[in-house]
Amino acid sequence: MTGTIQYVRRYSRHNRLSYFRTLPKSSRGWSPDGKRIAFTGLDGDNVDVYVVDAESTQVKRLTSSPGEDRDPSWSPDGTRLVFSSTRDGNSEIYVMRADGSDVQRLTNNSASDASPTWSPTGSSIAYVSDQDGTKDLYVMRPDGQCLTRLTVGAGVTRDQSRWSPDGSRIAFQIARGKNYDIGVVRLSDRQLTDFATTAAYDGMYTWSPDGMHLAFLSGRDGFDGLYTADADGQHVLRLTGTPSLNPEWRLGR
Repeated sequence: MTGTIQYVRRYSRHNRLSYFRTLPKSSRGWSPDGKRIAFTGLDGDNVDVYVVDAESTQVKRLTSSPGEDRDPSWSPDGTRLVFSSTRDGNSEIYVMRADGSDVQRLTNNSASDASPTWSPTGSSIAYVSDQDGTKDLYVMRPDGQCLTRLTVGAGVTRDQSRWSPDGSRIAFQIARGKNYDIGVVRLSDRQLTDFATTAAYDGMYTWSPDGMHLAFLSGRDGFDGLYTADADGQHVLRLTGTPSLNPEWRLGR
């Protein structure tokens, strides 16, 4: 069997950083070179961004602010990380170098801006904001300019959105009352596709390497099984007969 399994292992009491823990359901991700993982950690009451070296298991704390620093996402070249922080009173989007230096604020408003993700080309950053009254998906340049609203009244959650490999579409989580669905928006014309809208939970989505399909979890058959479907939500296929978690599509088998 080939492939990659992503996880953050629990540190033993002998590890010098055993005093902190990772936050459940917080975003984490491999650096583009596959050598480091960025994640959100909790040290006492402080929520900050960390990176761990995959080979040495050495952990480095990148942020240390009075607010909560969350949702790190790597730039495609691995030199920078975008993240959200409440250090200035409310949740805003920031960017920093991969070593934690040169922190710059990208958004500046009274709304909640969160869950940033870098596009595959590095030319845009998507994030969730309620700056226009409802939680919707926005994109901007890495310098904070050229802000564009992609959805209107969609009810986008803080779950990390996923860019298609070619950067033309974004998959994201939608909250409709107590139900969770998946939407896909096309950037060229902001066309929204209701990818998965069953009465059960639909979420934890990941693109195929060619951008033609999405793998996702759904409770439509009575348990959170793993499914695939075309990018337009058609041709749904169930892959597992037991509960599944955190799918991640990789090249190869």
